[in-house]
Amino acid sequence: MRELTTTGLLQPVALAVDWVARNVYVVDQLGRRIDVVSVTRRYQHNILSYTVQPSDIAVDPGRGSVVILSILLTCCVICS
Repeated sequence: MRELTTTGLLQPVALAVDWVARNVYVVDQLGRRIDVVSVTRRYQHNILSYTVQPSDIAVDPGRGSVVILSILLTCCVICS
């Protein structure tokens, strides 16, 4: 088990794990952003900033996609 450190998050409400790329995606609802934290390289990057508040996230490593749900019940699919 390894401790992950995140910075700058105001209200983290959800996370998803990409076990293939070894990344953890964190949804910050109040900060209106999604960050990715690397398990192996120990970095944190903002990958998406929203004008609406994200509320949940799911990762499909097999397809290389991330699904994001906003508080307004809209959905966004991001494929790498």
